[in-house]
Amino acid sequence: MSMELTRGSHLLRITLLTPANFGSTSGSPAIDRPISVDVFQELPYVPGSSLRGVLAGRKGNVRNETGGFNNSRTEVYGSPDDGLNPGVPSRVVLGDGEILCFPVPLDGGGMARVFAAAPLTKMIRIAGWTSSLLPPRLKHQEYLATFVLPGATTELRQSSATIDWQAISDLAGTDPSGNLIMAGREAAKVFWRKSSETRTLTAVDAMTGIVKDGSLRVIELIPAGTVFLSFVTVSSDTPLLLADDQLVQLGGWESTGFGYAWIENAAEPTGGGPIFVPTHGAASVESEVSVMKRVFQAVQGVGASEEAPVIYSLCRELGPRWGASGIGGALGFCLAKAKLAARPETGLSCETRAYRMFLQVLFRETDEGALMSRVQGVIKGHQQAPPAFEATLVWLSRYAEILLKPPKLTLR
Repeated sequence: MSMELTRGSHLLRITLLTPANFGSTSGSPAIDRPISVDVFQELPYVPGSSLRGVLAGRKGNVRNETGGFNNSRTEVYGSPDDGLNPGVPSRVVLGDGEILCFPVPLDGGGMARVFAAAPLTKMIRIAGWTSSLLPPRLKHQEYLATFVLPGATTELRQSSATIDWQAISDLAGTDPSGNLIMAGREAAKVFWRKSSETRTLTAVDAMTGIVKDGSLRVIELIPAGTVFLSFVTVSSDTPLLLADDQLVQLGGWESTGFGYAWIENAAEPTGGGPIFVPTHGAASVESEVSVMKRVFQAVQGVGASEEAPVIYSLCRELGPRWGASGIGGALGFCLAKAKLAARPETGLSCETRAYRMFLQVLFRETDEGALMSRVQGVIKGHQQAPPAFEATLVWLSRYAEILLKPPKLTLR
């Protein structure tokens, strides 16, 4: 499969060929370099910035040997403003690699492949496609399996729903036979804790052949065979070749062989037919770029207002709250704080205004009555969350951190 992409939206499939560490800087007493996890799913991801940097690097440096711009790179990934020539914007936007599936050892021996339902659903909806790929709605502790799961604990429950395993496996580029699991949000985290690996590494002095003092490190690794999906938008009228080679190396500890991955366009036909079938209403589905712009404008509009610190705290706390009590609990808390039944003329507090603004951006609804109805529908499970719901949450969190974070106080 080629890395040449045409104008529009695509899903890139990233398959790890060797274990990888996309590390977090926050270590622990047991692990010096844990992997970075998504704040909402608490599952590993490939940072979009790392993916972009590696692919752009395959086209050489920004400047060539004569000091001019490297057109092979800049025509795809843009160029900076050097003071003499204006910068050129990138023609491709690469999103984070959301986890699709990962291998997990079974208690009774053997291996299984676990598909995470929440990231899969999110990516399909953001892309604006529909097909049998969409998994059934699973409760957080539920899972589907093609076999009897050995050693299943009471914290997990097997669902009786059905799913097209062939279509799901086609998307992942994996074998549809064998032990397969589709896991809800909490179930996926339980399986992931059994899947991640740790390695102890050290450094040897090249001159003496002796281990360097203080070089012992324990790192956490994502296992080989893990598959990620990255949502990519191309704005060029002519096809763009993202990289000359589909074999790349991502993450840290490259000299040890970690992080080798194969990247390909997952939207290309496999198995004799297209993976995705665009719907007639696909144009009405909000794209990732549109979500990004809409959220940026909303957060920028908050500026230095009285509500800014409240919205900043809200965005930071929502991920852990969602993880602890699910989407219903997180939205229920926000709904209670927003007091949508109260009329503006009664005098709304700063906190109430902030929570209202947050829900309005999240649901793209400004009418209080309609907003309350939609939020309650999602909480009770009568309605699905908006198609770009999770993407909106992600961008709210990012822009709040960039634009609304209070300055640090300096003590004199």
